[in-house]
This record gives sequence, C-alpha cells and structure tokens, in this order.
Amino acid sequence: MDSNPESTDEPEGAREAAGLSLAFGGFDTRDGRSAVLMAGCPAAQLWEAMRNDRMPQYFEEHRTGDTLGADVDRT
Repeated sequence: MDSNPESTDEPEGAREAAGLSLAFGGFDTRDGRSAVLMAGCPAAQLWEAMRNDRMPQYFEEHRTGDTLGADVDRT
C-alpha cells in the first residue's frame, strides 16, 4: 500500500480504523487446534456494539488509553 496521503489505494474507512484489545478468557483446544478465548462479558458488549453499529460509542465508553505502557519492548 502506498504511504502517500493522497493515495487512493487505501480501503474506504481505513483512516478511521481504530485498534482494540479484548479481555483474555483463557486457552483451550478446539478441533485439535490451540485457541485463545475471550472473556465472555466484555466480548458480548463488543459484539452488541458491532451488531448495532455503535462502535464509536463503544470506543468512547471502553477507552483504556492510547499507549502501550512502560513494560512493552518497543524495539
């Protein structure tokens, strides 16, 4: 993808995209494959926001900060 801000190669909405993290629920094996599970209640709130097109409100209500924190290796 071109890094030029005037580029039209970006998918529509790409500039509005936001990252999010989900609450960790545990590890499991499903159909012989490793799986990382989400915590049920926080994930339910996320899926509800997605179904009802309320992601901006979800991000506003669940904002935890915009930084990785001091214990993350940034190299």
